Amino acid sequence: MVAVLRDLKSTCKITKEFYAILSNELAAVTGSRSNIDNVREKVSDQVVKLAGFLNDIFLPENYPEWEISFRNFLSAVESIEEETIQLINNTFSGQLNSAAGAFDLLDNFNDVDTRPKIRDQFETKYTDVLDQYRDELVSMESLF
Repeated sequence: MVAVLRDLKSTCKITKEFYAILSNELAAVTGSRSNIDNVREKVSDQVVKLAGFLNDIFLPENYPEWEISFRNFLSAVESIEEETIQLINNTFSGQLNSAAGAFDLLDNFNDVDTRPKIRDQFETKYTDVLDQYRDELVSMESLF
């Protein structure tokens, strides 16, 4: 029972970490709402698969089956994590709506508890934000 509860706690933490990053703020700054929604849906689908476990998860004889289901969940999480990193790379490298908004977003995500790989990826995006800021300055300079 303790192992199953630990797995459920881990599932909740993982879901919370993804939802914290795949937020409306990220969609507003990057303009990638549909891509972000697609990844959020994949996270939800994995949680639904676990929630749909047909047997009583607390019966010892069902633990091996639960363990397989949970390992499949973790495997899917790794795949979703890689997809999220790719989404971040794509949107920050050329689809930013505003350098100021992107910087604020990165700054806000410093306090958000998220997946370590995703947090590391956000740390590398300050250069992209500065590049966007430079482009905005050049554009403003040419207007004036």
